[in-house]
Amino acid sequence: MGLIKIRKVLEKDKTALMDICESSFPTDDIKEIIDSLITLRHFYVAEELTSGKLLGFIVYSANSSKDISHILTLAVQPNSQREGIGTALINHMLRRLESTTVKKIRLEVRESNTAAIQFYQKLGFNIVGKINDYYAKGSDAFLMIKEII
Repeated sequence: MGLIKIRKVLEKDKTALMDICESSFPTDDIKEIIDSLITLRHFYVAEELTSGKLLGFIVYSANSSKDISHILTLAVQPNSQREGIGTALINHMLRRLESTTVKKIRLEVRESNTAAIQFYQKLGFNIVGKINDYYAKGSDAFLMIKEII
């Protein structure tokens, strides 16, 4: 992997985003998900500078009247995982939140996704609860929180 830049999502990114989603999430509704997420204000992609290839993305909410931000989605191309892309995306989010009143970040992660759970724990997220049937019947999620100062 070469150098990356993190930038706002563009309409032209849809096809690459669908590819990342198809390799990351077990769902048939990829196009609808991308169409609904792409309009959100806090949607950033990690782009390899030399090739222009999208390696991952993060979507989060940041309400200025609340002290909590919510990571809605974080995904990295499987062949680019464990190369710092996910960490770079979360660090970008943290930098953008520095000038806000946000004190906590929350996310949900599939209970069976041990790699993602370990990744988030390495970044300071803690499991604070479990949500039964979050993804589908019998597919539970852990609620994870990170306190930021």
